[in-house]
Amino acid sequence: MLRAYDEIVDFIAEGTSPGKVVAFRPSETTKARVEDLIGREKTTGLSSDETAELNQYLQLEHLMRLAKARALGHIKDIGMATAKILDFNNAERLLERQTLQAIGCYPSIADLKAKAEALDSSY
Repeated sequence: MLRAYDEIVDFIAEGTSPGKVVAFRPSETTKARVEDLIGREKTTGLSSDETAELNQYLQLEHLMRLAKARALGHIKDIGMATAKILDFNNAERLLERQTLQAIGCYPSIADLKAKAEALDSSY
């Protein structure tokens, strides 16, 4: 039987990047298992093995929340460094993007936001 925390352990063991850490979401199976454990803990009680499983999952979930917060910081730092290196905010580059956008060869901010929201909702 798959323990609730196995998915997080596997995710860490596979190696990752800041973007993957931020995007990580437990599967529906894991969510259902944790909900079941919490529900039974409040009503009928858990075996010692189930209590250990739930406690280990909650510790790893806390660790993942901390990792996500740090990963977001790394992504922002990387994004700012990339923008500087590529000189994204140079006046000529801004004019070029505006021109491309005006003729339909560059996505609008609304299109980019919609794509980002679509990606977020798929996780």
